[in-house]
Amino acid sequence: MADPIEIAYIGGSPRSGSTVLAHLIARAFDGVVVGELKDIWYRGPLENQRCSCGQLFRACDFWVDVGSQAFGGWDNLPLEQLVALQRRIDRFRTLPQLLAPELTRRRDPSFHAELAAYRETLGALYRAVLERSGCSFVVESSKHPAQAFVLSASQKLEPKVIHLVRDSRGVAWSFQKQVARPEVADGRLMPQAVPAKAAWQWMLNNLPFHLLWTRGVPQITVRYESYTREPLRALEEIGRLLGRTSTLRSTAELKLDFAEEHSLGGNPVRFKRGALDLQIDDEWRSAMRRPDRLRTGAITFPLLAAYGYVGRGRS
Repeated sequence: MADPIEIAYIGGSPRSGSTVLAHLIARAFDGVVVGELKDIWYRGPLENQRCSCGQLFRACDFWVDVGSQAFGGWDNLPLEQLVALQRRIDRFRTLPQLLAPELTRRRDPSFHAELAAYRETLGALYRAVLERSGCSFVVESSKHPAQAFVLSASQKLEPKVIHLVRDSRGVAWSFQKQVARPEVADGRLMPQAVPAKAAWQWMLNNLPFHLLWTRGVPQITVRYESYTREPLRALEEIGRLLGRTSTLRSTAELKLDFAEEHSLGGNPVRFKRGALDLQIDDEWRSAMRRPDRLRTGAITFPLLAAYGYVGRGRS
């Protein structure tokens, strides 16, 4: 049996800086960035969205080769069924079933069978990504907790989770912005949400990662504000989780250039060309309305305190 595929899985809330962190991890430890792979079935072969390399999915040599190697071509897959299955499995309401797979196998054998089949498909996909890239591990930034639980129960996959957290008020402010999606040509924007809704989503996306220890998944927590201020230190901590040594030795090597990546989904920064400086985005501190800051902070206070955003240890 082949060795399990190592996956550096970035989990947490959307709008937390996962696109840039994934890029840094891949550069530092020889990984391949794939973006939000949980949505590949509709972002890729169905909608034919633009890969971060600039090509449409079906014209991107990387993804064409991956589909051919894994499945004999993307059109050999029941794509509509896979999208429906992914959306049925990857939900907050399925977390109890994913948390207790043996109990699920006895009480809901049909869901258990669907989940097992879906993991087989994911295993073939990750294997093809790794072999096509020539890298030693996969960096995925799907963020959603259910996907992490799905991966954790497969003997063919070995996820190691970087739980990325960002101040909930910064996340809520980001959700208020109108941001175009360069990967589509119809003028769609990235999802928006009012601060209260963004705050509850932030809680729901972060809380389940505190239960991953029950699945024996190696995990660390990294704060967005910390890795943008001290990236080398953050990469050193991530390296210990992955059992790898960073090839980056100074901040001068931390310029961001996404030109050679093949990621789907994430921040539009992945379409930037040329070197970019790594900078913290804390615009919310001056631009966000005080009532919105207070409302967001009140809803998310338990985890804000746990992550060191309030009190003496606040960032």
